[in-house]
Amino acid sequence: MDDERREVTLLYREERDFIRRFVGRLGVSRADAEDVAQEVFVLLYARFHGLERGAGLRFWLRSVAVHVARNHRRGVLRRSAGRLRREERVDPDALIDWEQRSPDEFSVQREEQRLLASAIARLDRGKRESFVRSELEEQTAREIAEVLAISPNTVASRLRAARRRVTKIMRAHTREGFARA
Repeated sequence: MDDERREVTLLYREERDFIRRFVGRLGVSRADAEDVAQEVFVLLYARFHGLERGAGLRFWLRSVAVHVARNHRRGVLRRSAGRLRREERVDPDALIDWEQRSPDEFSVQREEQRLLASAIARLDRGKRESFVRSELEEQTAREIAEVLAISPNTVASRLRAARRRVTKIMRAHTREGFARA
């Protein structure tokens, strides 16, 4: 049992930050991301003895993170009676300009990030999960299909639709910005 506990502890240290960011990209608020990540690792610990070790274990962890994040979002939606809005939160690290960019450059980049996050949040769950896994996590369609238990063709279809929607939102915002200027 001590060996299993050490293995889980090591995996937790290696993967915790990634899982926390990952569930955040799946729509879990920063305030809740740590709790959701903890839940993923509690499930890992409970089922660890029956899991294969190696690369498949990290794949399992990511799959569970998708499902736990999905369940969390459902709970938030239920509690808020369908009025879930992404809150604008200030990330302290985002306030530090590590690259010494001009204030204008920093402002434009921050607005682009906010717009992209908003566009991703507008996607339905299936398209959002596929888009995040492909574009942000750089997973292949086959990997996404395995995790989400859907066909690679469905993944491809969702990705095409998600990319079109995100591009449309981004372009519409850019045109509005030029119209105001």
